[in-house]
Amino acid sequence: MADLFGYKFYRPALWLLMLLAMMQHACQSTQYHESQMQYERIVTGPGPEDMTLDTSHTPRFIISCSQRRKDSLPHQEIWQLDLQTQQSSILPRQGHPDSILFSPHGLDMGYHNGLPYLLVVNHEEKINRHTILRYHIWPDRLIYDTVFVSSLIRSPNDVSTGHYPAFWVTNDASSRHSALETLLKIKGGNVVYYDGRVFRKAIPRLAYPNSVMMADSLLFVSTTRQNRLFVYTKKSDGPVNPASRKMIAKAPGWDNISRVTDSTFLCTAHVNPTRFYKHYKNSKNQSPIAVYQCNILTLECNCLFYTDGRAISAGSTAWIYQDQLYICQVFDSFILKVSLQR
Repeated sequence: MADLFGYKFYRPALWLLMLLAMMQHACQSTQYHESQMQYERIVTGPGPEDMTLDTSHTPRFIISCSQRRKDSLPHQEIWQLDLQTQQSSILPRQGHPDSILFSPHGLDMGYHNGLPYLLVVNHEEKINRHTILRYHIWPDRLIYDTVFVSSLIRSPNDVSTGHYPAFWVTNDASSRHSALETLLKIKGGNVVYYDGRVFRKAIPRLAYPNSVMMADSLLFVSTTRQNRLFVYTKKSDGPVNPASRKMIAKAPGWDNISRVTDSTFLCTAHVNPTRFYKHYKNSKNQSPIAVYQCNILTLECNCLFYTDGRAISAGSTAWIYQDQLYICQVFDSFILKVSLQR
């Protein structure tokens, strides 16, 4: 069994067949191409798949790192990248229960009474338990707060904070590593909403929903197997209206969404799934990625950056900070920093 964009792989022949059938794509036009840019690599833990910008103390990225290659040493940690010194390090976790195995995936941060907190998607694969963890963010550590468990959290991929303590979660399939759903583009995924008291299914029937982001009255969802970036409108009484869905962009392999300004967000895309799989098998095989920049007000999206994999492969999350584009990735042990100054 396998999970292409959940980053667990088994039965290679099945997935190679699926990948060859998927659409091949590259940015038709882009503002920045790797051949024109100056960039550097910043070492992190393996698989820095998601990150969020924390400006509550010294500006830094908080990064979810997870080793996803089977033949490599295990590594499951939260890292930080100091944006003043450009130094990266493990961000220690304090008070984490021994009864909860830690394997982070998507994450997001929010504020409550002026204090920052972190939400982390956590996978305990051996016991098939998938949860959301909440931590208090301190300058030098994360303090464990609580774990959220629900039968509706079946295959979580990403989490987005709402009005505390509310949050949104994408389930990329009806069950973890559902090969058939991914292969046939079955709409078994959904978006779940926690209102502070109960979980409920907010948006049903999506083919591999990957990332989610709330922006005022709009909810943005990226779908990896539907190859579409959707926006939904939030009802005045709270819930999102599934019937309000609009497609704002189309590309294969959408991954994480990150809001970089009040009016702008970025979303990455694995534009050649065949090469993505080959990169998983061997880091020397390059996998192209595109970073799209979208306007929250006009709902227009354009390709901001493209690399054929030489600069970074399998890029999964992008942020802009002080005219620098930072891109993290699914497998290898670095974050790419690209100067946007020409």
